[in-house]
Amino acid sequence: MKAAMVDMDKTLVEGTSYSHLIRYLWENGWRRGRLAATLAARLPYHYLRGPSLQARLKNQRLWAEAVARLLKGASVCEVRSLFDDFARVVPLRAAMVDEIESKKADNFLIIIISTSIQPLVSAVGDAVGADHCIGTAVETTGGCFTGRLAGPPCNHERKLTYLQHLLKRCSLRIKWQASYAYSDGYPDLPMLKKVGNPVVVSPDEKLALEAKERGWRRLDRP
Repeated sequence: MKAAMVDMDKTLVEGTSYSHLIRYLWENGWRRGRLAATLAARLPYHYLRGPSLQARLKNQRLWAEAVARLLKGASVCEVRSLFDDFARVVPLRAAMVDEIESKKADNFLIIIISTSIQPLVSAVGDAVGADHCIGTAVETTGGCFTGRLAGPPCNHERKLTYLQHLLKRCSLRIKWQASYAYSDGYPDLPMLKKVGNPVVVSPDEKLALEAKERGWRRLDRP
């Protein structure tokens, strides 16, 4: 079957899901002490991070770890309900929502795949009617989050690894040349190169240059 793989942050979601989530949680009075501590711990690196691929991957991992710690002790049911409510109000890129609807009408398998933590990706993915959602796994025990990741972040080449795991687990076969992938960032280059129809969405500078050289379609905000 044909598939459409869609990155979440700055591709489907306007901006980053974590920034929207933290603002949403703060406004709703959820664990404000931990939220403040999370932001304080992440702020120095936010300004010191570099533009290199390794710096960006490290930043993604640190954010995933920080949000996992924020959830420590919360029940899976509580977080799922909270994230489902958040997914109803998170700002989505209208052009990408239209793309997803178009692909669904053409019987594409819709897969949201992101570095963000799995419960967050699942909530946003369900809100747009995705068939599958892949994110960075977070550890649970006894129905509650432990505050730790359950594996390495779902980013860069690992997106393809996690995608292959999903396809094998669900006994799915993808026609890669007929499939699409959407992303805004250079770290997703392996995923974009895997399909016959890569689309860059308001891309960063490095990805924009790569897309121009390869003649890839570019989707920008109107």
